[in-house]
Amino acid sequence: MEADGESYRASAHPYPDPKNDAERAANRQAADDYQRQEEEGADFLGWEEELGWR
Repeated sequence: MEADGESYRASAHPYPDPKNDAERAANRQAADDYQRQEEEGADFLGWEEELGWR
């Protein structure tokens, strides 16, 4: 890894810095989709445990 902070920050953040409103909206949608998928996955795991499949 490079020593300067800019390179580290750029690689550590899941979405690049938006350059305009369209990119900002796309990043927001991607983050919302990811959060929804995480919540749905947690729900399925909970159902498996309730049903005794796990």
